[in-house]
Amino acid sequence: MYSVYLTDNTELIGNIEFVLPSGSMHSGDVIENVQIVSKIKWPLLYLFSPHVMDNYNTIFRFLLRLKKAQVDIHSVWMDVNHYNNIRL
Repeated sequence: MYSVYLTDNTELIGNIEFVLPSGSMHSGDVIENVQIVSKIKWPLLYLFSPHVMDNYNTIFRFLLRLKKAQVDIHSVWMDVNHYNNIRL
């Protein structure tokens, strides 16, 4: 398992990590496999149940796909502008 440590340990939340299951780095779509994992302590444990964390992961992956689309569109726009400037 590959993970990135994001925050210092805090009293209530613990730590938050991005986790990629083993072997998913070589699959076609890493975004579909990345997860946010956190060791949540009482009393926040009642607010962030496993079901709620699954929903957060779904939203997180959607936002990652959206950001990737933005970066890809910007890259194409830069290439087109560069090509148009060369032709002039």
